[in-house]
Amino acid sequence: MTTIHDVARISGFSLGTVSNVINHPENVARKTRAKIEAVMVELDYSPNVMARNLSLGTTRNIGVVLPNNRHPYFSYIVDGIMEAAFPTGYRVSLLPTNYDEDIERRYLRELQQKAYAGMIFTSRQLPLDELVRATRFGQIVSCENVGTRAISSAYSDRLPTYEQALRWIKESGYTQVALMVQRGGEDSETTRDLLQAYRNVFGRELADSRLRLGIANRRDGYDAACFLAATDPAVDFVLANGDDIAAGVYMAYKDNGQKIPGIMGTENQLSSQLLHFPTINHHLETLGHIAFSLAIREGVRHQLVKSDFIARN
Repeated sequence: MTTIHDVARISGFSLGTVSNVINHPENVARKTRAKIEAVMVELDYSPNVMARNLSLGTTRNIGVVLPNNRHPYFSYIVDGIMEAAFPTGYRVSLLPTNYDEDIERRYLRELQQKAYAGMIFTSRQLPLDELVRATRFGQIVSCENVGTRAISSAYSDRLPTYEQALRWIKESGYTQVALMVQRGGEDSETTRDLLQAYRNVFGRELADSRLRLGIANRRDGYDAACFLAATDPAVDFVLANGDDIAAGVYMAYKDNGQKIPGIMGTENQLSSQLLHFPTINHHLETLGHIAFSLAIREGVRHQLVKSDFIARN
């Protein structure tokens, strides 16, 4: 493997001059730079980006930690991050985890090694305090409400909006509600907020059988609705964690020739507009914009993004 020492030896210039061509080309005479760059091309030499970042103490790469891109929640946040990053010259690296703590820790080690200027956690499995401790290595932004912890955050005010949506469901005469989410309340702040809102509005705990887990796309919604239709025909309303997922619920009841329950989704996708069912808009692209701006700035800041309940009949 060609090294910087090979480039220096063959070009006849010092190691320091070759290093300047790589790291500070504006400080090297044009003719000298051209000769060294020609040798680099001839030897097919590529600088070690991570080593260069360690030398310079900086990088223009933002890591975006996400469990997967199957759910619209993550897709919309990433869209917002990419849109905000495009005009800045920063690169964005997507870092999938599948909620594996060891993988999340590996990314934090890469932050320590200066592979990233900052890191955005769209969701996490690691304890939040572990992320807070890692902020000494670089800027970290969490897409959840972190309270007073010393870590930047961009987050939605889900609980009051969930309460508003569930009150609308109750006032519309529905009493037997099922919820579709990706993770349980022990792992997900979103699910905890949703279950708390249900308790606040209906005054009771949601039955375990009516909390359907592992729901991330339209097919998951369809399969979960088929299960509900077959095992719990008393369900008269389904609140799904995505409008396309809610559309899958609609299709399942329709395909099975059963009465379609009340349906609500989230994120105000085209499917809810066409099928005209109510939704909750968390403005995730805006949240992604803000998360990126926080990731490239020093200091700890917290930014709330207001959610909206959109009632449709």
